[in-house]
Amino acid sequence: MKSNLLESAKKFQKERKWDLAIDYFQQYLDENNGKSIADTYVSYAKCLRIKGHTNKAEEILDKGRDLHPNSERILLELHNLYDSLGDWNSAELIARTLVDMNPKEANYYFRLGRSYAYLNNDKMAKDVYKQGLKHKHNLPFEDLISQIEKGFPDEGSDIFTDYVFINGKNNLGGFIHYLGNQKYFTKIARYTRGAKREEKFYKKLSSNYPVLKNVVPEFINSQVLDNTLYLTLEMIEDGPEVSSEHTQNIIKTAEMVSSFKYKDIINKFPNPNFLFQMKKRPIYGMIFFTQIHKKHINEKLFSSLYHLVKENRYPNEVKNVIEHLESLVMNNHLYALIKPEIHYSLLHGDFIPQNIKLDRDNESPIVFDWATSLIGPHFMDIARYLSVTFLPYSEIKENYLFNNVNNKKLSLIEQIFFLYALIILYLLINSKKVGINDRLSKFIIPALEDMETLIAKFKIENFGSAIQFLVNENEKDKDKINKMNSKIKNLVKTNRKLQESLKDLMNSKSWKITAPLRNFRLWRDKFK
Repeated sequence: MKSNLLESAKKFQKERKWDLAIDYFQQYLDENNGKSIADTYVSYAKCLRIKGHTNKAEEILDKGRDLHPNSERILLELHNLYDSLGDWNSAELIARTLVDMNPKEANYYFRLGRSYAYLNNDKMAKDVYKQGLKHKHNLPFEDLISQIEKGFPDEGSDIFTDYVFINGKNNLGGFIHYLGNQKYFTKIARYTRGAKREEKFYKKLSSNYPVLKNVVPEFINSQVLDNTLYLTLEMIEDGPEVSSEHTQNIIKTAEMVSSFKYKDIINKFPNPNFLFQMKKRPIYGMIFFTQIHKKHINEKLFSSLYHLVKENRYPNEVKNVIEHLESLVMNNHLYALIKPEIHYSLLHGDFIPQNIKLDRDNESPIVFDWATSLIGPHFMDIARYLSVTFLPYSEIKENYLFNNVNNKKLSLIEQIFFLYALIILYLLINSKKVGINDRLSKFIIPALEDMETLIAKFKIENFGSAIQFLVNENEKDKDKINKMNSKIKNLVKTNRKLQESLKDLMNSKSWKITAPLRNFRLWRDKFK
């Protein structure tokens, strides 16, 4: 019976039926008094992590570690857990333990370097990544550099190469190559799905489409050594720092990237097979929006957000916002109004200031780090950028959302979904500078109010279209005039009520969902 439970748990895990797998793993441990081999704790914790039950996953791994203190697999899953939670101090401790246990395993150095990178300890990250690369290739560093320099356009010229740390948290450092007045840059990354996608982007898209050549570095070559990608591009020198004064040019750049028609890009660069799980990082919101036209994806998005709120112990106001947002989306079946062939295009995926450089001469934006590139609603990169820069919401409305010149006339449904995306991204940002309460009052609730207003406007316009359709049909068939007039009168009456409702909403100085937040603020201010 016990073995059957374990076999069933592993079977459901393989089929990605996470809830069933969790249930059977727990039953198996219950019948074994909580004891099992290390792999069982790892598999169980992984299922819990994927479903967002991170506290339970940590509890299971701690039990497993008590019984198997020398299990590298348990420590690896613990590091995966802390990585997903952004608990980099704990991640660093686990990674250092792994390095001490097995000092020849390159992957452990890479994990430790990633932890240092997130802790902003660049010097330690650089040293650890360099050690990891030596163990990975079992080569003197000079021989590795010689291998990378092969195939450059200036091969045979004198080349000086320097290893450097770079800020991308998924990278393993990089090389800067000096060839007289020419410079190349080699990005180093584990050859994961993201690295493969970035390599494909440069080989298949950026080199062949003029619109991309203007906004991305020039591709030089790529090599894969011991499952590690060495991607060499033209070196983009640092120009002025990206700031709010560059917002309009950056928005135009995002629009250039997303100018591809869906039918022209989807077969050449299809999305990966995403898991659609939720973590407290905006990239997971971006992933959900790659299929936001599907009902079950919206349902999973909201159920995942409720888990996230619970796990992170967000205030009740956040839950109230999510509930209201869910009712707007699901009750109005908004997902059915998004059509990939109309609304989807190429996206960078992580369109933030850290991945954008400004040309020294003309300050035109150059976008790099395309490992997260995907296909989704064309306005998503702009929502990503505006959410992370915390541009005042009034300026988002003025400069993009309701600006028919700068946004190239977003349709009404696109405006609604832009706000939908913006709210989700604000919820997923992990910012110490702008806490969740400030995000609620300054960004999320105003966006939600505008979204509700736009939905009411959308309903009115749809009623107007329906009336016109009936009038046209009426002219074709005089025999149905009485029935048609009756229907028209009913629609006009309904339309009038909707307009009155919209007017009340737009003139209202309070809104029911803000009441809990205002009460919370008043209570909080009393104790300041």
